Amino acid sequence: MRTVNQIIDELGAIALDHHFIRSFKEGEMSEVDIQKLAGDKYPICYADISGATIERGVLIYSLDVLVMDMVLPGQTDAQEQYSDTLRTLIDIVSNYAQVLSAQSDVNRDVRIELPVDCEPFTARFDNLLTGWVGTVRLQTSNTLDLCAAAFA
Repeated sequence: MRTVNQIIDELGAIALDHHFIRSFKEGEMSEVDIQKLAGDKYPICYADISGATIERGVLIYSLDVLVMDMVLPGQTDAQEQYSDTLRTLIDIVSNYAQVLSAQSDVNRDVRIELPVDCEPFTARFDNLLTGWVGTVRLQTSNTLDLCAAAFA
């Protein structure tokens, strides 16, 4: 079984290993002041765990994964930003989809549920960011083992 911290740490390592991404953040978007991030921190990958499902044999984490870049008025080609940020989100998903590949950085106990629904956004935040959000569901083993439970 992979913990929330392990899932986020692994996603952060994958994102920061990508040549397009400059920084990775996690948590609820409303609690982070995106506006205070310096321009050299963009493009950014952001993850927010939105839930978990406990089933027999598996634990499924639901995450919103955002890949976004800052809009620079008069300098930014929105179509190019949409293309770059979606391509990067696809690359991140590919790491999970190709978990058995030697090139994947994902723990072999993690599986992604496909398809991943993605939605574009623009001007969603105060400093005019644009990009894509993908709703990702990651499965990991869960034995439901009472012997390992923290009971007296």
